[in-house]
Amino acid sequence: IIEIQNESQELFFVKKKLDMNRGVDVHKYAVTVYVAFEEDDERYLGQSQTEVAGSMTEEEIRKILNDVKTGASFVKNKYYELPEPTNEQPVQTETTFSTQPLAYWMPKLAQAIYKNDQQEAGGINSAELFLKKKNRRIITSKGIDVDFSSYDSLVEVIADWNDGKEPVELFYMANFGDFQPDNLATKIGELIDESRERAHAVPTPSLKDINVILSGEAVKELLEYYVVKSGARLKYEKISQFEVGQKLQGEEVEGELLNVTLLPHLDGSSMSAPYDADGVLLKQVKLIEDGVLKTLVGNTQYASYVGIEPTGQLSNMRFGLGATSIETLMEEPYIELVSFSAFQMNFLTGDFG
Repeated sequence: IIEIQNESQELFFVKKKLDMNRGVDVHKYAVTVYVAFEEDDERYLGQSQTEVAGSMTEEEIRKILNDVKTGASFVKNKYYELPEPTNEQPVQTETTFSTQPLAYWMPKLAQAIYKNDQQEAGGINSAELFLKKKNRRIITSKGIDVDFSSYDSLVEVIADWNDGKEPVELFYMANFGDFQPDNLATKIGELIDESRERAHAVPTPSLKDINVILSGEAVKELLEYYVVKSGARLKYEKISQFEVGQKLQGEEVEGELLNVTLLPHLDGSSMSAPYDADGVLLKQVKLIEDGVLKTLVGNTQYASYVGIEPTGQLSNMRFGLGATSIETLMEEPYIELVSFSAFQMNFLTGDFG
């Protein structure tokens, strides 16, 4: 049972004018029912999920859980043991947002968003700002009973530019878990600058042989390929060919060797959590060291299927720096791809564009 209590504050702007201000409170329960059974001498652990509202009567709850139990009895998942409780202490997630009520931060976040909106020909067309406090309590029939809180701020901004040339409209979205106003103001300022540059852009000349530098969100999404393909579920389903001990970049590497660590807590991340949805305690995992895959990662179910200790679902990634500085890369002619209308990464094949 996952008890979910979400409290949020939301602001909606048109240009620089506040159009709507609202608060939302949600209290519900996400319930997973497991049914162990045998068929033709094979053991299975079926599962099915539902949501239970606090307003339901006991009779309504029993009925919906019985329906879910019936559904779970038809799901032929290979049997595995559910996680047991542990006495180990979790990594503590700290955030500035926890020091004040949500409403305290909303005008400060809005101020950061509009700090660099000072241009006449363009700027913020509209903005939506959400700040959510998420309380979770996880209770299982195996004896796990843990609770924790986290914060998630979502910003969506549309910037436009129109000074008589081609009008441009760009979209920016960001999630973060800590108050970092300077970083937010810089990102929005860059978005406005980019909309101006797009409006004044000319066709790119023919560049047949030139270095390419990726930057921004595309770098994260590109490198995330290695994390996704290291998942126990993809390995079990024979979608990933990665093997522990494999040199993922090949035998002859011309550039830098990858070093990747997965973390329960990362400063500024809205994905930080001490436990995953199964109540498994999350710990730091060294995933790739000098280009070599050290382990697979996954929740209890798929970790059991591939024969590893469950790491839980870790969402924070840290990539080691290479030995070559960005300044050195820029000494030769290059083109930098600072943003994409839609960068796409195929995590199964490695194709991107």
